[in-house]
Amino acid sequence: MRRAHNRKFYPEHEAFVRENAHGRLKKELLLLFNSHFGTTFKLNQLDCFMNNHHITNGINARFHSGRYANNSGRFKKGTHFSPATEFKKGQRPINHKPVGSERIDRDGYVLVKVAEPNKWRSKHKVLWEVIHGPIPKKHILAFRDRNKLNVDPSNLILLTMQEHLEMNRNHLYSDDPELIETGLLLAKLKTKTSSLRRTHEQQTR
Repeated sequence: MRRAHNRKFYPEHEAFVRENAHGRLKKELLLLFNSHFGTTFKLNQLDCFMNNHHITNGINARFHSGRYANNSGRFKKGTHFSPATEFKKGQRPINHKPVGSERIDRDGYVLVKVAEPNKWRSKHKVLWEVIHGPIPKKHILAFRDRNKLNVDPSNLILLTMQEHLEMNRNHLYSDDPELIETGLLLAKLKTKTSSLRRTHEQQTR
């Protein structure tokens, strides 16, 4: 994959934007784009690029004629909708996303909508559980390459909280696949050793 500098978009970048723009806010799309290509494009650059190439996300956030903002003075303080524009029972909002939709949360994790009306879960956990079953208590899923957007199951590691602590404490996470495998073995060994030592101390008291 060609790595872009931050002044020029290439054809593969246009294809990525077209494929991922629909239903996503531009801030969310920008985060996804920069994480995927390793760039640091700004929001105004992406906005200009999308406008020049007639790419839309399908989200209309502009005020239309006859529509008033909440602070326009038409509504009383604390009132957000007029009776005419309130959602009726069973009516879905215009920005409703179906089950299976994805978004990125404020911490950079990919979320997937798993149920109505608005139930979302971390996508990497959902994918893991489909293959391996429920995540055991006091365990976490870590990303081998430390990229939260890479939710491929092969990039996930199931660790105990203590193993994860050892990995962080000893800086054992690495972008090198061989080094991280060595780090995992060291973390498991240190955790096992500590557990055996505690057991021995308890038995000899």
